[in-house]
Amino acid sequence: MSPDDFFGTPLTFLGEQYTIETRLGEPAAVVAMTEIHCSSIHRLQKYFLIFAEAPRLWRRVTVSATILRSSQFSVGSEVAAPDLILSTYKTLPGDLQHQLQGLLKNLTLLESVTNISLTIVEHFTGNYTIDTPSVVVSKDLEESYLNNEAEMLRDIEHMDCPQYLQSEVIVQERMDAVTYIALVESRPCMERKMPFSGAGLPGDNGLKRFWQDLKLAKSLYECDGVVQFIGVVLDDTRTHIKSFLQELPALGTIRSILAHTELRGERVPWSVRATWASQIITAVAEIHSKGFVVGLLHINFTGVRSDGRAILNLRKRGYRHSINREGEIAPESRTVPTHSPQPRELDFSSDIFMLGMLLWHLAEHRNNNAGYLCLRNACTSVPHHSCKAEHINPVELPPCMDKEVPEAFNLIISLCRQADPKKRPPARTLLQYLNAKNPPSEMADLAAKYANTHNHLVYCDECGTGVFTVLTKSTDW
Repeated sequence: MSPDDFFGTPLTFLGEQYTIETRLGEPAAVVAMTEIHCSSIHRLQKYFLIFAEAPRLWRRVTVSATILRSSQFSVGSEVAAPDLILSTYKTLPGDLQHQLQGLLKNLTLLESVTNISLTIVEHFTGNYTIDTPSVVVSKDLEESYLNNEAEMLRDIEHMDCPQYLQSEVIVQERMDAVTYIALVESRPCMERKMPFSGAGLPGDNGLKRFWQDLKLAKSLYECDGVVQFIGVVLDDTRTHIKSFLQELPALGTIRSILAHTELRGERVPWSVRATWASQIITAVAEIHSKGFVVGLLHINFTGVRSDGRAILNLRKRGYRHSINREGEIAPESRTVPTHSPQPRELDFSSDIFMLGMLLWHLAEHRNNNAGYLCLRNACTSVPHHSCKAEHINPVELPPCMDKEVPEAFNLIISLCRQADPKKRPPARTLLQYLNAKNPPSEMADLAAKYANTHNHLVYCDECGTGVFTVLTKSTDW
């Protein structure tokens, strides 16, 4: 049964309530957690949540928690930036997560950002209990102060963005910290939820980043090599921005397709991978020609349409959201501390450097670097994921082992990975080294083989072996 099936029922009928199995997970999604203060007696922490109050009614909630009686089982306080390259889900301990969800269901939440102040008792067994009488609900003044939503709403009108109401959006699956797979007018799409101004690393403004990405997506609407901008989602009163929508690559990411074939003991033909490389370089060249930086040029943000064409999912982030490991960050920015208030931003030359790693992944048929750089360098360090040798964070990459990869392709990768940013050529120059051809016949097989690769990929950080998982949720919300 599809959520779109028509039953002749009233407008209040929501088909997704009757879906037995989905990959949405919990109704409260943790976007980030920050620790404000820590002592031997208590901890002060703040959690940033996106909460599904109803199937088509989502709220932004912050929780200011005072945790009493700290122990080794304390809630993990690692800061989760909203858009890390491979954004992992930040979760609270199970019993605390479920208590919070139960609490949120019984509270009146605000249209803006609701702040919930409460006390949590931490038991020596590792369990938690929310002190219900201590709960105070109010407007999050810090988020309100940093929010320029009224100005953004005016700009949306000037930009002539298509607009949708939140009640028209069916959310199906969580992809990363603030991105979901959704259905709008029977069209699958990616929904970027409105984040928080104060979530993430020091100096970050998640709302500002969100707005930059929205404007970039709208500006590149006619660029065929990027996911298409669909529109903006507002609440049903049209006074609050909820998210923006983009095209969902029908066959998932290149990373998921490579992992899918490896699990089958197969390989994507080089002719297909070479075509993807040409399409990616062409897209980068077109974006640069319009004066824009791609941002996080990563195999996980490179999608594939139903016709097999590779497209870029733009995330214009700063280097603070990249891990200085596995060759991701250009050498000129590796000395900038991750938590620096004003880190070096991405630019054209950093795009080219990251492009080199993406092309290397295609040539090597790798969906991640876990353990592989050690393997290529005959490293005997065990475990590989904790290796600190220079080869684990390379500038120059090892030559490709696939004998089908032409030497010209190795040259392109080498040019991209130059240590001196001034020596990295423009993307349009790299196209001269490729023999552009029509899409190979193997492209026609992609849709049949990999029509559903939006499952969650979990892989070993020691050897890189991956497995796809499908999450299920209870239907009590």
